[in-house]
Amino acid sequence: MNFDLNSLAKIVLIFFRIIGTLALCPIFGDKAFPSWGKIGLSLSIAFLISMATPTSSIDSLPLQHGIYSFAILVVKESMVGVAIGLVILVIFSAIQVAGGLMGFQMGMWLATVFDPHSGTETPVISQIQYLFALAIFLAVNGHHIIIKGLWKSFQILPIGKFTFSSALSNEIIGLGSSVFRAGFELSVPVVGVLLLISVAMGLVARVIPELHILIVGIPIRIGVGLLVLGFSMPYMANALVRIFHNLSANILLVINLMNP
Repeated sequence: MNFDLNSLAKIVLIFFRIIGTLALCPIFGDKAFPSWGKIGLSLSIAFLISMATPTSSIDSLPLQHGIYSFAILVVKESMVGVAIGLVILVIFSAIQVAGGLMGFQMGMWLATVFDPHSGTETPVISQIQYLFALAIFLAVNGHHIIIKGLWKSFQILPIGKFTFSSALSNEIIGLGSSVFRAGFELSVPVVGVLLLISVAMGLVARVIPELHILIVGIPIRIGVGLLVLGFSMPYMANALVRIFHNLSANILLVINLMNP
């Protein structure tokens, strides 16, 4: 390909869309993943995509005002990348919400571990669920789905054509509400059983007041919770596979809303 100023501008704009997505993705967005690795991977993908994207499309962009108009395009492409990344981030946030609900019901809300993705302490059950979901994500080639989604985004939404609409804002708000809905759905088996255990322990405490139900109940809740969590793993795996298979459609839906 002939390398000129337009080609360089195209690669830079593609780069910002890609790095906006990867910064929010699992594995790539982890703080443990080095910054130079994110930049290098984004540049490599941007270069490959740029070779299949017509450079003539850059000529129609409003670059006549120099650096200011180019900076606006950079912000637009970054917003597109962040919007795509949010679709992926919502899934893993829902999984961690589910783990938090289960950990709270088990009485393990004080048991925390370091989360390399957010760089903060998270409940241990949330981290277990996150790593389990990450394994399923890699097993169904979720990283390939992300790259394919980025490639299709340039076909549906050319560089510089981003438009913010009310439909897009409603979809983003809907993504936030779906975190709690999906988190509750994933945690239903464990939370439901633990609620029944709580009712049973309450009845026992009324029948046998001498029994220190609080002391006896904590290990029972933890043991039953872990047992139910183990048995419910196939259910969660099937639910996650279904969610990850719908990921591409969700990404394309958000992209289409940016180009009404």
